[in-house]
Amino acid sequence: MALYPQIVPPPHSPYHAHLRTQSAGFQLLSVEETRRSPVLKLALHLIRQRREPEMAHTVVFWLENIAAGLFLWFSLYLLTRDLPARRGETRSPWWWHSPSLWAGTTMGLVALFMFGVAIRSTMPTVEKYILWRKMTWWGMPITGALWLRIIIFLGVEEGRWKSSPLWEQVLFPIILLYAFFVALAGTFTELIWSFRGTYSAFLLEPFVIPANKPAFYLYGAYYPGIMWASAVLLFRLYRGGQEDSPRRQGFKWMWLGGTFLAVAVTVIIVAYTWRPKPIPEQVGDLTGTVGLVLIMRGIVIYGALVRNQILWEDFLHALTGTAVAVFFYLLVFHLAHWIGGRPVPPVAVSSLIGLVILTHTLFDWGRVLLDRALLPHWLVEYRRRLTRLQREILKAPNPQQALKTAEAEFAQIAQEARRVASYEVIRQEIHRLFRHATFWKDQALAESRLFTLAVVQRELQALARTWGTSPMGNSVHERAEILRGFLVRQVEALCPDTRSGPPTPLPSEWIEYLILCQKYIEGRSRREVEAYLRGLGLAITGGTYTRYLKAARERLARIIWQAELQAREGNG
Repeated sequence: MALYPQIVPPPHSPYHAHLRTQSAGFQLLSVEETRRSPVLKLALHLIRQRREPEMAHTVVFWLENIAAGLFLWFSLYLLTRDLPARRGETRSPWWWHSPSLWAGTTMGLVALFMFGVAIRSTMPTVEKYILWRKMTWWGMPITGALWLRIIIFLGVEEGRWKSSPLWEQVLFPIILLYAFFVALAGTFTELIWSFRGTYSAFLLEPFVIPANKPAFYLYGAYYPGIMWASAVLLFRLYRGGQEDSPRRQGFKWMWLGGTFLAVAVTVIIVAYTWRPKPIPEQVGDLTGTVGLVLIMRGIVIYGALVRNQILWEDFLHALTGTAVAVFFYLLVFHLAHWIGGRPVPPVAVSSLIGLVILTHTLFDWGRVLLDRALLPHWLVEYRRRLTRLQREILKAPNPQQALKTAEAEFAQIAQEARRVASYEVIRQEIHRLFRHATFWKDQALAESRLFTLAVVQRELQALARTWGTSPMGNSVHERAEILRGFLVRQVEALCPDTRSGPPTPLPSEWIEYLILCQKYIEGRSRREVEAYLRGLGLAITGGTYTRYLKAARERLARIIWQAELQAREGNG
């Protein structure tokens, strides 16, 4: 039983019907009869040639699925890699201006179209073929507008041209609306495509939907024009870059890819303008795929699009993991159907590829988001740098020599991690102690992790020498008083020049100091602190009060951290 029985072109023509009738009769003839008749020999030869379109359709089917899976994965890769670099960082209010967002959306629409090309090439009926064409073609006119938008963004970032309000508020919205109009007209009406005129094909496409001229030129003039204009702009970016700079090299590959795309679109449009022939359209799809791969090269290797330093190693590692997952699930899927003696539905193959890529990439992204949400930034960065060093050592020609060379960097990474870890401890403890009445609770102070700091241990040792006791043998009250006194001195360090009194008007540093001093050192309530500030002519209440208090804690944590670093250097 054939594994892909639906991939064979449907026999709708009288020529294929004649061959089917003849093949049914030949099965009743003997071998000797077929050898004696030259006519029968010729007919058998024609029947055997029917296997060649089957093989061609299978190859095209898999190539289209592989290309669609690659573009879908790259779309998700761009969207998930160009995230805020750290947990506390947020996107700009203009995050939707990000070129990676538009590029990811464009690649996603291209992947949808390529999946549609693969699936509809196996459809046995005109109705199903048209259905899949409508479901997956609509995104192509929109990709032209998005691609032009990406190029304009890149030129603005490079300082090659300015993004005027006329472009932002008038021209691009008009182009985008026109693209949506073409997409809707080509999907739900026969203004651009003559769906009722669909006829059978004999080559790579089972059916052909002819263009409905002259309205077809609404699409045929817009799409190639957009792609060629984008290619020219990319060429300007490439020529205007600094010699031998990575960005210029990236723009060179993007320009080459954009030119391939423009040629591909032109070939497809010309094919439909003269007469809709399947071969030129398939050549256009192949040329467009090459162009998109060249654009991916410019984006990944030379960082031509995403600013968060996408490295080739990260790209290759993520792509390899996803490709292995897709291959594994496809293998299991085919084995299950082969054992059961059932053919593999081509639609299921395309759906499985898309589903595995989507879930695998989102799972990887979710793991990164969980790390950023649950782990401190310094630990995430520490693990990332260690992983990068490990890969470089394993890929080196001499791993032992590379390990010796990397020892200094390992030591530096560990030292930086310890420094940042101590700051995180200080920050968390300051936010815990300077909250509500915790500052006046001896047990909470005595059990604080701040006692692990060198600067606090120095205080304990000094008092132990004065009292003649062990530093760790002090009572809970004594340890609490030691830490409380230390924190009071650090709070006073927020505004050390207090002899001349508060300046007028009060800067934010003074307001932060007064709030901490009045609430925790003087022990006043929030209402009393707000009343005190009103006496100084400051109406600070509600959310403003909370923001000043949080900023004061952050400043206090940084001051203690600086004192800790100085104490470590003194001990070293």
